[in-house]
Amino acid sequence: MRSTRLLLVAIPLLSSIANGQVAITGVVSAASWATPVNPGSIVAIFGTNLASKTTAASGYPLPAELGGTTVTVDGLSAPLYFVSPGQINAQLPSLPEFRTQPFETVVVKSPAGMSAEFQAPAFYQVPGIFTADSSGCGQAAALNVTPDDTVSVNSPQNSAQPGDYIAVFGTGFGPSTPSVPDGSAAPAAKLVSGVGDNLGIAGSAPITYQGLAPALAGVDQINFLIPPDAQQGCTVPLSLYGDVYQSPTVTLSIHAGRGRCVDPPSTSYGEVTLVGTSGTSDTFTAVFPSGPAVQPPALNVQNIGGESLRASSSRSCTVAGYTNLSAGAITIRTSGSPATTVEPQAVAQGAAYQSTLPAGFVHAGSYTVSSAPNQPAAFSATFPVGSPIQLQTTFPSGTTLSASTGLRIQWTGGDPDALVRIRLISNNGIRSVTNTYWTTAGAQSIAISGTCTNGDPLDRFCVWQGLPNSSSAQLVIDVLPPGGIAAQSGTTRFSWNYRYTFDSLILGN
Repeated sequence: MRSTRLLLVAIPLLSSIANGQVAITGVVSAASWATPVNPGSIVAIFGTNLASKTTAASGYPLPAELGGTTVTVDGLSAPLYFVSPGQINAQLPSLPEFRTQPFETVVVKSPAGMSAEFQAPAFYQVPGIFTADSSGCGQAAALNVTPDDTVSVNSPQNSAQPGDYIAVFGTGFGPSTPSVPDGSAAPAAKLVSGVGDNLGIAGSAPITYQGLAPALAGVDQINFLIPPDAQQGCTVPLSLYGDVYQSPTVTLSIHAGRGRCVDPPSTSYGEVTLVGTSGTSDTFTAVFPSGPAVQPPALNVQNIGGESLRASSSRSCTVAGYTNLSAGAITIRTSGSPATTVEPQAVAQGAAYQSTLPAGFVHAGSYTVSSAPNQPAAFSATFPVGSPIQLQTTFPSGTTLSASTGLRIQWTGGDPDALVRIRLISNNGIRSVTNTYWTTAGAQSIAISGTCTNGDPLDRFCVWQGLPNSSSAQLVIDVLPPGGIAAQSGTTRFSWNYRYTFDSLILGN
């Protein structure tokens, strides 16, 4: 983007006046209204008797005291945007880059007294996006920037088009490099730690800037180019993600020709899966997403290293026009077992299916799965479930998987062209990272090696590529049909999966 655009984000002022002691009832992101929060970001602190009156900062740098109210976070003074009896908006003090801790201790002192310590869940990078109505959901607070540098507010009446830039504003993107003093307005472009974007159902856009929003304190900005093949519509989903956490989903308006948005026709698809597990209950899952230009995801059967399992913040947003359709009561039939019926479960946007089946219900044979008649998602299909494998290698709890010696998994049986997926998962209590490996059942084994330094054997050092060492690792082995799909009826795909899980393993050098 040729120039950096500014946006002064409106932050809601909510007040509640109560008599009695000073008390904190919650600390959330001022953008997404979610937790955890992170150092350097703008937060909203809720409670009672937090201030004697509503007072706002008059400029930068932000003051540490307003109307006799102060906030400390882990003993450090927090710069204040405004204070009121029921809410305070403040910037959390920054911490050293990439330092992690499970919570921050917040204390408010006002003319009415001092609050007890409040433990606010925290992490070093938790992106949140400001929205046009300051609710944390819905239309993003964003600017359209045309190739000739014309700037306007993105809205359903004023869409951006492919080839334009979008500037989106939020907080919690992570530590800035170089740093800016807390409470001070950012003087110029300052890069922050990497934040990625999910634009549309399954895509991303080329990022041209990510950093602090100039002339503001604690506000982050990300600019990206809308690609030619971007999804169009009035509520194109957008979320941002960091190393671990992903923001609640908000929306943008995109339309070729700009102007008022137009939603493309709604489409839908189905994913129906039977999962057999070793020695425990089997499961059945199904979901039928529907919305503008919704397309089923592709199965990636390439080996993937160091892929983080992202967590969602404490809040999720529904997106207008997107839902999960109901198929009514789904019936599952197979030889040797009575027919099983699975009822839909209500979720935030529609319906979903997840049911426990008896152990051994999923086995080699023919299955017929059908919806109830006259449902939004209607289908009926008969498909074969392949054979399981018999693992010759097992991993009892406490087994150490050493990168220096590598890992070899052997099995017999299974259909030769069935897919075998191996996931090695490192957990450390905050973050989960996964390496994924693929082969076929006909290979009968797979060898997974660590990455080692060359040189003298005494100085040799090996690691699991992309995976931190862990004392609570998992190894998950799945057997899937060739191509990942057993059958397809209309837009509904059917699959099966035999899963073997080994917990409480140790990943080491």
